[in-house]
Amino acid sequence: MQSYVIATLLGIVQGFTEFLPVSSTGHLIIFESFFGIAAADAVPFDVAVHLATVLAVIWYFRADWLHLIKSFTSRIDTRGRQLLLNIILGTIPAGIAGILFEDTITNTFRTSLAVAIGLIAGSALIAGAEYMRHRRNHDSGMILPYEGFIIGIFQALALFPGISRSGATISGGLLLGKTRVEATHYSFLLSTPIIIAASLKTIVARPEIVITGPNIFGFIAAFVSAIAAINLITKIAERSTLMPFVYYRLALAGAIIITLAL
Repeated sequence: MQSYVIATLLGIVQGFTEFLPVSSTGHLIIFESFFGIAAADAVPFDVAVHLATVLAVIWYFRADWLHLIKSFTSRIDTRGRQLLLNIILGTIPAGIAGILFEDTITNTFRTSLAVAIGLIAGSALIAGAEYMRHRRNHDSGMILPYEGFIIGIFQALALFPGISRSGATISGGLLLGKTRVEATHYSFLLSTPIIIAASLKTIVARPEIVITGPNIFGFIAAFVSAIAAINLITKIAERSTLMPFVYYRLALAGAIIITLAL
């Protein structure tokens, strides 16, 4: 990491885009390419900012996680146990896909062009989900286990840069007829174990990773900006649609393609 300023900027980018449906990985690839940061040098920083974002979502939804933990010992809290089961089932597809394909996808698709393609594909998914949402009745009931698993399949798509984990999982919930608020809430909870697992996988694979001053700055910036992003998307889910993010994604994809063509 070249400087504290760049580390802070990239931390803000990671934290703010992790939970917005715009692809944090895609944005980091673009910024790392712009600043000339080698992929190997970016790995320790990526671990730091991803840990910051998962701590942010745990803190923001700490009441939910405490509820889920307490549901272990409660015989009457079937709703809490079902939500916990949903999260476990929803984590399986991305977990398996990550074990089997993450290294291949990272080595093959960590390019600006791949990000542009992913942004366009993810935009089509989000726009389609919003369109279908307006054409069907909304199910305000709790997400069922099989639905949690299906949304987990959508989460696995986020292995491809540009797709966006939150965009894919929220879209999956909308396509299943869930309200935008419920789909967004489940998306946040579902993201927690997979981000933790991905970070731990990298730490085990790279035990030589060390803590540096810039990484600490990036960690703090990512944590604060992630809290802000969670609060923002939560309010948007209550009042509006995800279409502004679709327009942004398409504009960014177009800018990348034009830049590459020049």
